[in-house]
Amino acid sequence: FTPLMNYAGAENKFINNNAPEKFDEEGNAYYLSYPPFTYIFPYVIFKFFHTEPNVLGIRIINLLWQFIGAVFLFNLVLLLFKLSGKEKKNSMFAAFVAVSFFLFNPASLFFQQNLWMSDVVVIPFFIVASWWWLKMIDEKKLSSPKHLFVFFLLVFLFNYTEYLGAVWSFLLSVFCFVRSFKNKKFLFPLFVLILATCFAMVLMLLQYSSVWGVNEFFEMAKNRYSYRSGYETGNENGIVL
Repeated sequence: FTPLMNYAGAENKFINNNAPEKFDEEGNAYYLSYPPFTYIFPYVIFKFFHTEPNVLGIRIINLLWQFIGAVFLFNLVLLLFKLSGKEKKNSMFAAFVAVSFFLFNPASLFFQQNLWMSDVVVIPFFIVASWWWLKMIDEKKLSSPKHLFVFFLLVFLFNYTEYLGAVWSFLLSVFCFVRSFKNKKFLFPLFVLILATCFAMVLMLLQYSSVWGVNEFFEMAKNRYSYRSGYETGNENGIVL
């Protein structure tokens, strides 16, 4: 469930394109920059409808997925105003403005129509997970098994789609840990955050390390970070700006 970075044919094998720098036994290079759910998601949908993957289908899925994000963004803004004690009239206006910017600004429209990528797919997960978290606080359901189960699924998929999920989970975990000194119920979502994040990261590691092995996968990740961050071994300038 991750794209190949080379074409078919013997002449396209074992080509170092400054990306993975590692190959399987057949000479294929894989795109392993992000967790794999971005590619599992449309695969499941196409399989469900017994349809071959195609550009139009990806565009439709992308637009519907971002529309779902817009619906929850509207509710997220309303909930933020509710928790802050602001007037409902102002909250409706703010929610419409937020959704309008989200749906109709040129950058969003371009990426929603021309790019199926982790950076785009993760946005609705970020919105929905944030909304559900605030909903748990608003309804005082921090220890509710049902709410915690949904929270687990959202956090897992968030992390399994993009590393932004891990950053979000870490920051929220710190918040829960601090708040737990005054309210022990914050320990429940803290445990779920840690469990869901670790589960997603371990599952990704098992999948990606199956290509070359755990040590080789970490070596590839290290090399890719060095290349993309501007630091290249052997460069006398050290960091390229």
